[in-house]
Amino acid sequence: LAAFLQSAVALDELRLGGNDLSLDGVKAVTACLIKSAAVKAIDLSGVCSSLPNAQAFASGLSEYITRNKKLEQVVCSRNCLRASAAEKVAKALSFGGKLVSLDLSWNGFGDPAPLSELASSLQFLPCLAKLNLAYNRLQDKAACIFASDLETLASLRVLVLDGNPIENTGARAMFKAFLMQSSEGGGGE
Repeated sequence: LAAFLQSAVALDELRLGGNDLSLDGVKAVTACLIKSAAVKAIDLSGVCSSLPNAQAFASGLSEYITRNKKLEQVVCSRNCLRASAAEKVAKALSFGGKLVSLDLSWNGFGDPAPLSELASSLQFLPCLAKLNLAYNRLQDKAACIFASDLETLASLRVLVLDGNPIENTGARAMFKAFLMQSSEGGGGE
């Protein structure tokens, strides 16, 4: 797979979802991706199901997002990205200016530090139309803080928050953010 990725210079889309890679596999795939900055869509869901591999995966993915100026879609669900690994990926997203669709579901981006980095990165994603943060442990207080950052993301049309422990206050803040966004020309579903 690594040899193929190195030679696939015209590859537009790469889907590796569900291939639970070893640490060596994670390092090989991310190293090859970094050398091939032409891919517009990647599905890396479930390729890193163990916490020890998450840091290596986050490092490689972060570097790839930073270098690939053509990237439009990232599916990175179910990868044990928590704490500093999630924070690293969230910070790298500020370089993903052409991203249209971002799926970070079933990770730990709802924790305070990664969510703060993600919120900061959103301002650098002017094309982002779909954001999936389902099952990320996003709690009520964090949802309220995150909602204010969503108000400025005019391109966002779909926000998925399924399975997060958001209560009434957080839900109201999110709804209000989308109402504000709608009145300014954006509008989520």
